[in-house]
Amino acid sequence: MTKLMTFARVHFLLLLALIILLTPALPLHAATIYVDSGCDLDDALDAANGDEEEDDCEVGDGADTIVLTEDIEIWKDLEKITSVITLEGNGKELEVKYDGEAFDIEGGRLTIRNLTVEFDRRRRSEIIELDDGRLTIINSRFKNCSEGIEQERGHTTITGNSNICDLPPDKYVEGSHTITVDLPQPTSSCDSLAGGVTVSAAYGNASGVQCTQLDAAGVGNQSVADMGLINAVDVWAYVEQGVEICFPQQGRIIFLDAATSPRSPAQVESYRLGSMTCAYLRRPGTVALVQGQTTEDRTPTTTTTAPTTATTATTSTTQPAVDGCPIQTTGHLRLRAAPSLQAETLGYVLRGTTLGYIERTAYWFKVRHQGLTGWIGWKHVAVLGDCN
Repeated sequence: MTKLMTFARVHFLLLLALIILLTPALPLHAATIYVDSGCDLDDALDAANGDEEEDDCEVGDGADTIVLTEDIEIWKDLEKITSVITLEGNGKELEVKYDGEAFDIEGGRLTIRNLTVEFDRRRRSEIIELDDGRLTIINSRFKNCSEGIEQERGHTTITGNSNICDLPPDKYVEGSHTITVDLPQPTSSCDSLAGGVTVSAAYGNASGVQCTQLDAAGVGNQSVADMGLINAVDVWAYVEQGVEICFPQQGRIIFLDAATSPRSPAQVESYRLGSMTCAYLRRPGTVALVQGQTTEDRTPTTTTTAPTTATTATTSTTQPAVDGCPIQTTGHLRLRAAPSLQAETLGYVLRGTTLGYIERTAYWFKVRHQGLTGWIGWKHVAVLGDCN
């Protein structure tokens, strides 16, 4: 009996050992790693990349999600992304305090969702480096930068309400790449400003220029408030194409350039259009009307009636003829350095602008506009005088 029991026990142990050997180890589940006082972002990336515990960061296996719980600052290069990681910004802000790029992806897959990344100093080289991997950006913004993503192989997808350095979408990614950009069509918030403030973009509402009206707290600069702030509007997105901002009150215009941090106020050339105080800008930032006098008075001394071909002209952009025969633009035009479509674009002339030409060819008018001298095409110009 004893031998039988021993034999049965041996067989049982052998069977148990065989079951253990043949049963695969249960895999670790993907982790959700929270960035907080016990786990910083660099350690969280390290834990996700290597599936190994770092400080108080959770450890998992496979695709991990890193969640920001508060606004954070980073002072050094982060770990390279070599695995599959989702960075859930949770509406928080990541401030980059060093000179390197925000993220470096090398063979990994990074998804950035609901995050604002702002560089402490104006970033003039790539914000993300992608090498043989995948990048997805969803509802996220990158600010205070002038170049986008540098990609060598791989694929980038940008979707939702995302913005990369206020660049046009075709400049979001440079290098050898494929890219999918699926953004909502830009809509202008500049046509609903209160108190008679108008913002006229060179290509109208389809330009994608965005506006927000501000009070003194929104401007956030005590020196501007001390100048006697009357009104202010913040303009961003596709401002570089040319924007005219007009306030219904008299005063002088101060500009706080979005390219500087903090934004420093500087007086810009302003001019009168009828009873309005206006300025023409091609940079994003805050435009503030304060007490004082305009730089230049452009109030027309005579009234000129535009022909019926210019019925679409807007009175807010009408200017007096500065010299030569008066003409009026019936469309938004490029001001070029020479009478050629290949010539450099100096600026833009808005629809409904009245000015005088100083020279003309069969297809071009030479004009002075906003302190610049250049050429505009004849196709959308109406001659107002007897100068044909």
